[in-house]
Amino acid sequence: MLIKDRTMKNSILRALADPIDTEIIRIVGAEARPVADIVEQLQISTSSTYRRLKNLEETGIVFIERFLEENTGTPSNRYRASFSHINVSFNHNETTIDAEPTTKVIEQTYHLFSTLRNRGRKL
Repeated sequence: MLIKDRTMKNSILRALADPIDTEIIRIVGAEARPVADIVEQLQISTSSTYRRLKNLEETGIVFIERFLEENTGTPSNRYRASFSHINVSFNHNETTIDAEPTTKVIEQTYHLFSTLRNRGRKL
């Protein structure tokens, strides 16, 4: 998926330029992770991790999945990357970003559009 929105392009480039944000994206790339796992791997404070995750979430680079913990049934948030691959290229003074959404993002988008379509039929 070619990223054309200038704000999204800048957000992706900013995140990739920051080594900690890049590491967060790598950690949550393969599977949804709780903040505690991210903090443990990065060895930075919980508040810094939450702040970075919030920024990444607001720009659409990561998203929250809500889970119920198996042992306790307690609701829990886990973070997951929105893209499985991000390719950046520079050609003729133009920056091109091609990003492949994760399967989870595609499933959520399909579910959202299906829900909206079904609601439209009921109206």
